[in-house]
Amino acid sequence: MSHEPAQGQTKIAVRSAASTFMSFAVPIAMLGIIWPDVRERFDQTLGTLGLAALVYGIGRMSTSLSGPVLVRWFGLGRAFVVVLFALAVSIVSMGAAVSWPMFLISLAGIGLFSGSLDSLAAGFITAIRDVGSAGLIHGAYGVGATIGPLLVVVAPSWRAALGISAAVVVGAALVAFRSRDSWPEIAPHAKTKGSRPPFGPAILSLATFAAFVAIEVTTGQWVFTHLTEARNAGETLAAVGVSLFWGGLTVGRLGLVRPAVRDQIARIGLSRLAILALVSVASLSVMPPVLAVPVLTLSGLALAPIIPSLFASTASRIGESHAQQLAVFQLLATNAGAIGVPFVTGRLVDSIDAGVIIVVIVASAAIGAGLLFLIERLPAQVAVAG
Repeated sequence: MSHEPAQGQTKIAVRSAASTFMSFAVPIAMLGIIWPDVRERFDQTLGTLGLAALVYGIGRMSTSLSGPVLVRWFGLGRAFVVVLFALAVSIVSMGAAVSWPMFLISLAGIGLFSGSLDSLAAGFITAIRDVGSAGLIHGAYGVGATIGPLLVVVAPSWRAALGISAAVVVGAALVAFRSRDSWPEIAPHAKTKGSRPPFGPAILSLATFAAFVAIEVTTGQWVFTHLTEARNAGETLAAVGVSLFWGGLTVGRLGLVRPAVRDQIARIGLSRLAILALVSVASLSVMPPVLAVPVLTLSGLALAPIIPSLFASTASRIGESHAQQLAVFQLLATNAGAIGVPFVTGRLVDSIDAGVIIVVIVASAAIGAGLLFLIERLPAQVAVAG
């Protein structure tokens, strides 16, 4: 049994959570890149990617409240191990799929287990209330999302790429197994009779999480299609652009570990960063495709601090007694955004064309920037902590 102090245990837990986030980002980041080969193999339309994203998203949303239950069953550290191994099995199943229903069922399984991992980590991040740790964990997701498209480029087939991603998840499961006894105790939410979270900040939080995760997921899944179908960019250029969008998110979130970076972001303001991301993405519709790589990188950097900062500051907006309760509902909101907007994008692509993708992302960013503007002007006792 470990005799490390609580702070040391927390650091080990943060590293394990980061490894987990990195691993489960890899397979879903591949989806938009492998889609041309997958849809040809299973005889699907271009816009059916929206249906695939919906299946994944519904699976992920359905388990977004499962964290507390899993902790009661297994304990926090062991829950990560169990779910990671189940995720690896689902990825292998998708890579081996011989029919479209089997592919979708396996993708739903990836969503189910990814949602459980997200739920476990959400309670942990909310409890430790450290923006730097939140940035490291969410930044690790960006590492996985950056690696995913590049693996597709170098792998001999989409099935081989998924097999590699399954191996990455198994590696994270082994890290979690070694760290299983190092997780700190997290007090569960205890509802006080007659006490409710402040309505305005709660609604703003939920809507903002939905908007910004919708932007990230829609960009990650659909911008490859926009570049190749609407802008005639080469597939390699488009894949690198998607990869470096996630890379920008990664670098920006890992940078939150540094106090100087957090201070600078607080001075700039999250809403201004959202506007920068909006302008960057909008420019993809008019700039030469060769500039997509730096533009997407800048977009990722601008979006990077928003979700970790909002998660880590939940207690500041809502109050300590309601933070764990709202944490899982914020996660539910992120899944709603991740499901709804990419799915609608697919319907619009089939009914209009691939040029509509940028319109959807820009509209989502405009809504998100407005919501952040309101959050930044909440009363001092519930304001976002930088």
